[in-house]
Amino acid sequence: WKNGKISNFVYMMMLNYYGSRSYNDLSQYPVIPWFLDYNAFISSELNINEVEPRDFSKNLAMLGSEKRLEHFIMRYEEGNDFETDRYFIGSHYSNPGIILQYLVRLPPFLDGLIKFQSGKLD
Repeated sequence: WKNGKISNFVYMMMLNYYGSRSYNDLSQYPVIPWFLDYNAFISSELNINEVEPRDFSKNLAMLGSEKRLEHFIMRYEEGNDFETDRYFIGSHYSNPGIILQYLVRLPPFLDGLIKFQSGKLD
């Protein structure tokens, strides 16, 4: 991958495979991480050839504007009434509900989403 012999996509799919992620399990669906700098995409002019990779020393909650960062820090510091563990991001990126929402236009995921929502499509 570093030498350009395989694409980024193939590399990410290999990592997902070795991480036991599969298209056959919605709770372990393959993921592709956020690679590019978030700030480039909120700019009024985007030149994709000049976009830098994101800062991998920071988690996703810490990327973006100062206001966004303040929101996640406040969430972490305040905690919540239901859990003792503190967190920056309150949901997991790969759970069945989220996967079904993203893939709703593709069969058989529409049927799966309807079943997931007790027979209703909201």
